[in-house]
Amino acid sequence: MAANTLVNRNHSQPCLVPDVLNQVLRHLLPATHATILSETPWDLFASSMVCRSWYIEARPLLDKSIQLGLFRTVIYNNRFDIDGMKRYIDILAESRRNELDDLDQIEQVTIDVSSLEYYRLDQKLNTLKELFHLRPRNLVELKIVIARPNQMYPMTLNEVNNVFHDLRPFSHPIKRLDLKGYRYTTDYTKMNSLLTLLSPQLESLRLTHCTISPGTNSALRMCSRMREVSLSDVHVTGETLAFVLPAWPDLRQFHYTHSNRQKLDHTIEALAISCPRLQSFALVNLGPMDNTAVTISNVCAVVTRCTELRSLRLVRISWVRISWVVGLVLTDASHKRYRRLENLDLEGCLNLDDRVTVGAGWSELRTLSLARCDRLDESFLEWAVGSCPKLEKMVIPGHLMEKTNMWIRWHGFHRHRGNTWKREGGQPVVMSICPSTQKRGICRVLRWFIRSKKK
Repeated sequence: MAANTLVNRNHSQPCLVPDVLNQVLRHLLPATHATILSETPWDLFASSMVCRSWYIEARPLLDKSIQLGLFRTVIYNNRFDIDGMKRYIDILAESRRNELDDLDQIEQVTIDVSSLEYYRLDQKLNTLKELFHLRPRNLVELKIVIARPNQMYPMTLNEVNNVFHDLRPFSHPIKRLDLKGYRYTTDYTKMNSLLTLLSPQLESLRLTHCTISPGTNSALRMCSRMREVSLSDVHVTGETLAFVLPAWPDLRQFHYTHSNRQKLDHTIEALAISCPRLQSFALVNLGPMDNTAVTISNVCAVVTRCTELRSLRLVRISWVRISWVVGLVLTDASHKRYRRLENLDLEGCLNLDDRVTVGAGWSELRTLSLARCDRLDESFLEWAVGSCPKLEKMVIPGHLMEKTNMWIRWHGFHRHRGNTWKREGGQPVVMSICPSTQKRGICRVLRWFIRSKKK
């Protein structure tokens, strides 16, 4: 927290010698290290703005007594003390008048609506409005959580909608919005007006357990600067997201998680056509394997058309097989498609059970996750390690841990945590691990070792 000058000219001379002042300020230190906002030593904070000499003595003590990044996220929940927050906002206002940067540390505001008592909601929202009135220049993210309803003082849907409505005039600088609803069938109608207000600058959106209505789609189509979208257990009514995606030509990330049976073919087809600069694609099925929501052809279209794709995650997808995975690097290889793929996650794809019969690989692949692929054959790991020269991290399914434990170390991997293996440096040891040549490879290493000892 660097300071230039303290603007208050009436307090420019020190009142106490530094040693005495330091001892006085130490009495304001908290008994424990402050890890949440309510534990902040506000008296010490205020003392740091009395004059320049007080700032010089108090600031180091303050920095040591609070957790680094404590003010980066301001959380409004049932642990939030109104009086403490009011004092915090007053101190921030004084800090700005003194040309200090405390206010600029705020990057995110999180509002846990479900934990706020309805009878104190107006008071708490008023302090939130006061914070927004200060216009923290680095505040770019707003997170609203309605996931855990307060059992003693439950808020009605109308009261939750009013929270969205009250935030509208103060949310101009927000670029990232994260909304976590209670049930995906609940329609937060005022959410659409908030999205509309944020649309000129909104770049990142995360929706969990929310309803995407025709009104929501209209608001989303206005978000022309959208770069990242993550949707989890959303309920789409009316037209699909296929009508929204053409408005997001610069989309870089699209992640979709669902637990019930859905049909997403039109959406993913539109994604492949409308978002050619996509770099990260994830399709996560949390339900049974037969709930796979997209056919293989449309995912192939994403991989084929989005030539900047770096990360691909497919969880519990029924049609993912070895032949399809390896085919990603063989199809149209002359044009070097798929060669930029750096991260591949196939968690829980239980149909990865056939053997590898080809020898191509991804030249840029750095991480490969095969967690819970319980039918995977060892030959696929051999193919991946031998064919992907930049591979640095692997997550191996549990049933192959013992089989791969010895030979994978020859390629420079070490066990990091659980089923995760890492390799330093990125280049493998020059040695074949194919079963037909493994013995000859070991013999070559032994002959080299014997010759080196003779020298």
